[in-house]
Amino acid sequence: LDLHYCISCSLPSAKCGALIGHKGETVHEVQRLTGCEVAISKKEPNEPPDAHRTVSITGPLVAVYAAHMILMRHYNDEEARFQAR
Repeated sequence: LDLHYCISCSLPSAKCGALIGHKGETVHEVQRLTGCEVAISKKEPNEPPDAHRTVSITGPLVAVYAAHMILMRHYNDEEARFQAR
């Protein structure tokens, strides 16, 4: 039961800034709440507008899925705000 799990997903690079939060506050909060490690790949220089970045979440199984749910909820909330403009 002490195993660590990792899930990864690919998200549009243009949306990752909102997911990370100001100075990483969203990622830090998710890590604090769940005890998971959240890593988001760096933005590539001169990347095309449709580029994607990898989000990886590592930790105990239930915590990994809790962190994923929190991040995706934040992502979807931000996307809804963007679409409402």
